Amino acid sequence: MFLLETLLAAQGLATKQNSSGRTRAVGPAAPSGAGAANGSGATSGSGAAQVQRPSQEQSNGSKTVLSEKAAPVLMDKCTEQVGGSVYSTGTDDIIVKIIHPVPAAGGIRRERTYVESGFRNGIYLLSAKGERFIGLSSETREVSLGKLPAGELIFAIKTPERNLFQTGPASRNPDHLEHAIIKTYLTLGIELSRIEVWFEDLYGPKRASDRDFNDTAIQIRGGVANNGAVADLLKTIATEKGETRQQAIAALKELNPKAAANAGFK
Repeated sequence: MFLLETLLAAQGLATKQNSSGRTRAVGPAAPSGAGAANGSGATSGSGAAQVQRPSQEQSNGSKTVLSEKAAPVLMDKCTEQVGGSVYSTGTDDIIVKIIHPVPAAGGIRRERTYVESGFRNGIYLLSAKGERFIGLSSETREVSLGKLPAGELIFAIKTPERNLFQTGPASRNPDHLEHAIIKTYLTLGIELSRIEVWFEDLYGPKRASDRDFNDTAIQIRGGVANNGAVADLLKTIATEKGETRQQAIAALKELNPKAAANAGFK
């Protein structure tokens, strides 16, 4: 049975006192451990989940009056998983967009990785029914896959060297190395906004491949997640009885109310 944990993080503003003795907001507190890798290959992206704009100060005699605060600006936080997977929740149409982030002017790198490859790779969705061509890595294209059943979605690239590299574990690839990083973007660190898949298109071993994972990139939004919790709960509901089934229904309602409603549990 699944134990669900809800992570709600509140980030405050750092403050600084100026020469007149007034205290002003100077921005969000720096996140701890930003960008550090853990043993599973996952890394947490830097950047605040929410930026609260500082209030304007107005002088009123000896008193300082703070005007109404501006609305907070929402920002995305990103987590990364080498060898991760993408899953359909079965709730909404899935949209795939081939993306081409580029370096900043003058060759200065932005914090975000950009696409750089000597290959033009084919991008595919693999399934038991066969492969579905999405487009070439050099194209600017957006494709609707429609609403797909809950479960894992295996994306892949085919290179000019006739290699097929897939999302998921290293065992799926001919050189037994991971060839995709899954980047999950969460608004306010809670609500999924989109998933990106970044591929490495050079065959290993590691000394022969640069392992920079910036050769082909796609953005996926809609009924997707970076874990298979919805599919697992639906399977438990379909195969179990009694209290176990009821617990799975309750967990699904909490995890993804729309998926629960689509399955007939409101």
